[in-house]
Amino acid sequence: MGSLIVEAGVTIALGEDSSFVVEGNAINNGSIKVGSPGGEGVAAADFKGDVRGSGAFAISDKSALEIGGSVSGQLVNGSFYGITVSFETDVGTLVLDRSAQFHG
Repeated sequence: MGSLIVEAGVTIALGEDSSFVVEGNAINNGSIKVGSPGGEGVAAADFKGDVRGSGAFAISDKSALEIGGSVSGQLVNGSFYGITVSFETDVGTLVLDRSAQFHG
């Protein structure tokens, strides 16, 4: 079973027409960018397991991010600590397979 660890300060950038699948769990303390702003093609990332860490995902131009497991995060002294997801453009897709367990 494949897993992924992204260390702090590291960026993984999925360009146009890219597809990326992580079969196991992921720890993201860096940055994962799905798609390229202003690009013609789309990118897709599918994380089948749980995602945890303090990193960020960014979704661009019609690209898609799917997370099959849980996504961790918590409030610590009034500040959020955990995974964040942002949309860099007006059009993108976020799929949370366990959306009923999402709090954010």
